[in-house]
Amino acid sequence: MYLADRDLEALLPAMEITPEAPDACFAAQIQSASIDLRLSRVFWRPLRHFTIDLRRPKLLEIEPRRYYRKTVLKDGESIVLRPNSLLLGRTMEEFKVPNGYAGELTGRSSFARMGLMVNATGGFINPGWKGHMPLQLVNLGPNSIRLVPGIPLCQLRIVRLTGDAQRPYGHHSLNSLYLNDDGGPSYWWRDKRIQALHAKLSELSVELRIQQDLNAAIGHREPEVVERLEKAIDHLHLSELQDAATILEAFAKREERRRTIRRWAINLSRGLFPVSIGASLWLVNKPPFQWWHYGLWVAAAAAILLSLYAFRTEVGDHFGRAELAKTQGRL
Repeated sequence: MYLADRDLEALLPAMEITPEAPDACFAAQIQSASIDLRLSRVFWRPLRHFTIDLRRPKLLEIEPRRYYRKTVLKDGESIVLRPNSLLLGRTMEEFKVPNGYAGELTGRSSFARMGLMVNATGGFINPGWKGHMPLQLVNLGPNSIRLVPGIPLCQLRIVRLTGDAQRPYGHHSLNSLYLNDDGGPSYWWRDKRIQALHAKLSELSVELRIQQDLNAAIGHREPEVVERLEKAIDHLHLSELQDAATILEAFAKREERRRTIRRWAINLSRGLFPVSIGASLWLVNKPPFQWWHYGLWVAAAAAILLSLYAFRTEVGDHFGRAELAKTQGRL
């Protein structure tokens, strides 16, 4: 059964509710049979549209949240959730669900009527869980919604169990994914059942020890670098996946070639700009105009656009021989 306000107040010390900033007005958040929880200032926004391949867990442990950009709002700032888009947030309050109880987190009706869905799935909380509860914010309405930290966006209901759980959340046999949860993106590939499925499907994977070595060597780089590393591993033989040094050496060679080709392509495109301008001016002084004049003008215009794009493009982050040499001491 759900706990009423009197029982909720008695359970508060065991729940260890801690807001991100000291707050003396928390008592106002306790309702008849729920506790209002507020929106934190921490968000994760997807970087772009991409395919989440549930068959490929290989290197997600390296920069596992590379497909999301973390944003921490300052005082007075807000964030916009556009129609038909997803934004990951979290509760301002960190809390614990004591053993003998379970939790349910749901959105509030006032915001649902705007089209804002809060935690549409995954709202059940097992006994023993602790952290900032993640909030999957989805705007199903036609209008953008500007979100401000501190809004009481959701409500927590506590359910009394028939007794204490023998294996609460975090028990060594459960392989719990979100101990001391910060509310961030999914760690779906850590689920032991999914790992067993990949083993059954003979999914080629990199040992955790090697992943940790690669993580130490790669460090913090652009998401595209890690994606290229993952693709490079697909082209390696099983015998080449036995140590991080071999993997990184093969990857550095590919990156060096890619950087050289990209640098030449950018410089060549930039060099086309004066040539294209000169060719256009030369054609203007060659009347009467024939069909091939117009063809050259179209080609010159395309080259000018390509050059302008090249001027705004850089070679970008790579992991070539120089970068590899700097990481030798980390392996």
